[in-house]
This record gives sequence, C-alpha cells and structure tokens, in this order.
Amino acid sequence: MHFPTLLLTLTSLAGLAVALPKPVPQGYTGPCSDTDCGGIGNKCRRGYMCVPFPTTIPAEREGCTCSYG
Repeated sequence: MHFPTLLLTLTSLAGLAVALPKPVPQGYTGPCSDTDCGGIGNKCRRGYMCVPFPTTIPAEREGCTCSYG
C-alpha cells in the first residue's frame, strides 16, 4: 500500500470513529454500600466510604468506588 493511500485510509477511519455518537449511558444499578462497593464484593477499608462516580445522578453513574473523605 502506498503511503498516501494508507494516510487517507487511516484519516478516514479516525474521522469515522470521532463522528460516531457515544453510547447512551444506562446508569449503574449495582450495589453501592460499604460492604459491597461496586458489585464485586469490595469492602471499603476503615475510614473509607463507598461513593458513586463520576456523578451522584443515578442515570449518569458508571459505578461505585471506595473513597476517603
């Protein structure tokens, strides 16, 4: 494959990837407690608490994580 053709192909693929819409967030519906943080059995250490991320808005949550604070 010639360099100009390769460059055009890669540029086209990159443009297509950028143009595609982001998937509609479904919201995280799993557990978010200090004894089961994130749904995989994580137990937050002493002094930590389980918090939703990246936002506290239920429809926009991506998960939960232990946080100090």
